[in-house]
Amino acid sequence: VYIISGLHDVDHAWMKTVKQKSVGDLKIVPRLLFENWEASDLQSFFMEPTSITEQKALIDEVKKACKQWHFNGV
Repeated sequence: VYIISGLHDVDHAWMKTVKQKSVGDLKIVPRLLFENWEASDLQSFFMEPTSITEQKALIDEVKKACKQWHFNGV
């Protein structure tokens, strides 16, 4: 199970203002931090074929958060 925290800090008013004042097609994406993960944890997670189920679970959570909070992607 993956938990995305910090979403209470999303500032929609700021996002709207920045987009309105930008020139061109500005995209806003979330910042993802893998707290308390060692380099070896990250390497195993992203490189091991046996991690595919775990990767998909994380991707699903990130996608849900992006849709819910109106980010433009990752």
